[in-house]
Amino acid sequence: MVINDKIIKVFTLIFDLTPNQIHIDLTQNDVVKWDSLAQMQLVAALEKEFNIELKLDEVVTMISLRAIINILEKKSSL
Repeated sequence: MVINDKIIKVFTLIFDLTPNQIHIDLTQNDVVKWDSLAQMQLVAALEKEFNIELKLDEVVTMISLRAIINILEKKSSL
């Protein structure tokens, strides 16, 4: 599972992380700024970056980078 450059771009923007801090096992618990508001900003940024629409049931499962990549792989040509 490869972390796409677009995902790294979104995570650095939303969570103020450096690319070196972003890894496949990253979860909400690892990121201080990953609260409910940041979650919605993340969803909006991912939808824009990948030109997709995420459903509520997908959004609530997006609690880790691995889960996000799994969803994006199904919805786009990641």
